[in-house]
Amino acid sequence: MIHVIATITLQPGTRSTFLEHFHRLEPLVRAEDGCLEYGASVDVPSGLAAQPPLRPDVVIVVEKWSSLPALDARQ
Repeated sequence: MIHVIATITLQPGTRSTFLEHFHRLEPLVRAEDGCLEYGASVDVPSGLAAQPPLRPDVVIVVEKWSSLPALDARQ
């Protein structure tokens, strides 16, 4: 199993637009052979003292693929 964790730093103020486009493409990627998980996450306040400052212009994309050949097939 292959895990991909991608940190994407966006231009300030563009995260909402990025996420709109991402969510439109998400079902297409999830339908690809070997894709087990594909989603975006963003920082949210937790109230925990250990949490670093929020990053309003960052999106973390989490992918899980059944194998390296399945991931390579996307290229």
